[in-house]
Amino acid sequence: MATLPQSTISEGVSGVIRSRRAAFSPDGRLLAYASTNFSVKLWDIPRSRELFTLSGHTWNIYCVQFSPDGAHLATSSWDGSVRLWDPNTGTETVFSLKGHLGGVNNLMFSPDSRTLITSGDDNSVRFWSVATGTEMISISGIDGYDGEILSADANTIAWKLLNQGGEFHISRLPTLLEIDTAGSR
Repeated sequence: MATLPQSTISEGVSGVIRSRRAAFSPDGRLLAYASTNFSVKLWDIPRSRELFTLSGHTWNIYCVQFSPDGAHLATSSWDGSVRLWDPNTGTETVFSLKGHLGGVNNLMFSPDSRTLITSGDDNSVRFWSVATGTEMISISGIDGYDGEILSADANTIAWKLLNQGGEFHISRLPTLLEIDTAGSR
């Protein structure tokens, strides 16, 4: 079994509690993790070697996430940018996704890998086309946003606000029409 050098593991990765700053590829072959110099390292686990250093962010990395099909790696930063990478070549697949006015602290791909959902310190949630980098939907003014989960068919989203006692709002996409609430009542 290959082991990563201790210096590589500890460089910018704080462990399980900060797991948004590191992610395995769906096939388990690659590990992407935030580094100390505003970059992301891509590690080939079977070969026990670094493949690429992904640079472009100008501040600390918030999140690292592979798409379910493994074709894309998304990274977000305190600088407000989101970047999409090809993990096989280490190159950006589209221009930096810009729209958030503060750090981007959450990333999630749709199950079909065609949409990237981001949330930021600017109290907004944005839906992006992975193919073009185009912003498709933007929801702003969401105070206390705590994350979301997308249904397998990518037609329904459940999202939660911290200041509402853990209650989930269940909405239809792309209209965001609220169809139900669940959780603490």
